[in-house]
Amino acid sequence: MTESGAHPYDTTLLAMFNDATQRYRDRVCYVQGDDSLTFGQLAEQSGHFCAYLQSEGIKKGDRVALMCPNTLSFMVCMWGILRTGAVQVNTNPNYTARELTHQLSDASVSLLVFDESAADTVGQALQTVEHCQLICITGQATLASICDKIGQPAVSLSQTLSQGSNSSLVPVSVTAEDPVFLQYTGGTTGFSKGAVLLHRNIVANIDQSSERLGRQLGQRDNVIITVLPAYHIFALTVNVMMFFSLGGKNVLITNPKDAPHIVQQWQRHEVTAITGVNTLFNALINFEPFRALSFDSLNLAIGGGTAVLSSTAKNWQVLTGVTLFEGYGLSETAPVVSINCGEPNGGIGKPVIHTVFKLLDDSDNEVAAGEPGEIAVRGPQVMQGYWQNEEANAQCFTDEGFFKTGDIGTKDSNDNYHIVDRKKDMILVSGFNVYPNEVENAVCQHDGVLEAACVGGADPHQGERVRVFVVRKEESVTKEAIIQVCRENLAAYKVPKEIHFVDELPKSGVGKILRRKLKDNT
Repeated sequence: MTESGAHPYDTTLLAMFNDATQRYRDRVCYVQGDDSLTFGQLAEQSGHFCAYLQSEGIKKGDRVALMCPNTLSFMVCMWGILRTGAVQVNTNPNYTARELTHQLSDASVSLLVFDESAADTVGQALQTVEHCQLICITGQATLASICDKIGQPAVSLSQTLSQGSNSSLVPVSVTAEDPVFLQYTGGTTGFSKGAVLLHRNIVANIDQSSERLGRQLGQRDNVIITVLPAYHIFALTVNVMMFFSLGGKNVLITNPKDAPHIVQQWQRHEVTAITGVNTLFNALINFEPFRALSFDSLNLAIGGGTAVLSSTAKNWQVLTGVTLFEGYGLSETAPVVSINCGEPNGGIGKPVIHTVFKLLDDSDNEVAAGEPGEIAVRGPQVMQGYWQNEEANAQCFTDEGFFKTGDIGTKDSNDNYHIVDRKKDMILVSGFNVYPNEVENAVCQHDGVLEAACVGGADPHQGERVRVFVVRKEESVTKEAIIQVCRENLAAYKVPKEIHFVDELPKSGVGKILRRKLKDNT
């Protein structure tokens, strides 16, 4: 468990919500296609949803899951849930039934709000989950067929808003120390764990991010295009919350793979900011209609979630004229712990305010200057702990309250930190450490490579060998050409022994490359 850190953040997201909806009442806060909500309309509709939930017995501390892509309904439901004092369990609508069952059971969810697109998965999960009320985001005409499909009764969101408008909302007393989100980790090893994020964790991270990005946020109206899903902690804190607190407009993209729609919305709105993962920026750079856009209004682009490759950052700068910043963080840290605001060769930059880093060895001792070590973080944005998992808490927190990230990093002479790689993804070749990020960066220096992923494979002589999976822009690119560019940029033991050309790389819902799936590919 962690302490609040050097700075006492003693306010809540509800206080921020009340301030923003009063101050910017007539401004548009969220846009989805041709539809939009003003701050005032959001306050009214989320109030109706809150009143309905209260009438159904939802109270402070209950867990309510929200399983929905980027839509106006997500925003109405989220703020309605938070206004009851309940804890929102952010749930990926692309989950399998197994993943959803674990999350609903582990969090003891009282009520699930789900998009109609997830009905099949919900129906399968509910076969083993009991006592979970259901609200479906769907039209009234299709509700009956969805109830038949899932085998349980549900009400539609429109019904809840109608009933809630005739109910009285009871104000709830919430403190900075109360939980607000259960943010489940990716679950790359076994079942995912729920990071308990308090109101002060998110409020702190809004302040920390705003302070570091102040110049880019500027004085004019902010318009951020939200391609990353709002159930992901990066988009949730930076896009949905921080820009909301500033009176900004969020342009919601429901399908992150729909590049033509992204271009259409970019043209319609004078976008000033975008967040994304490396694969998103890379895909947009290589999409001709996007390349034809005007970027005159853009002044902020932040990559996070995974490492931003130098080739991607360079190509983005050339195309848009805007430096691609790199943020670093985790679900457990709400998420931002550092941002590099464009400093050349600055890695992930320096920690944000009120945040301390240490680089540790396997015995939790600080490593020598210049040596790689596991990044450990302490600050007011660090989670309270994992939900009902004391064993995991004991393993991931040091005696001094530092959270061990699982990422290997170094610190340079300018006090900037650099991510070497995930500790568990490291490849051991004849006793030498090989970090996939470095290999991927080298492979992507070839102009004919769209993207690449590096994993280890068993080797009878060296222990492990380096394997690379490559998506080509042009079929004329050869394995020999990839090997050559690697030899020019890497030590011999890091040069791949295997190169596989593939049509696409497996990715998570937010666009992270899933190396673990490639490890099973022989």
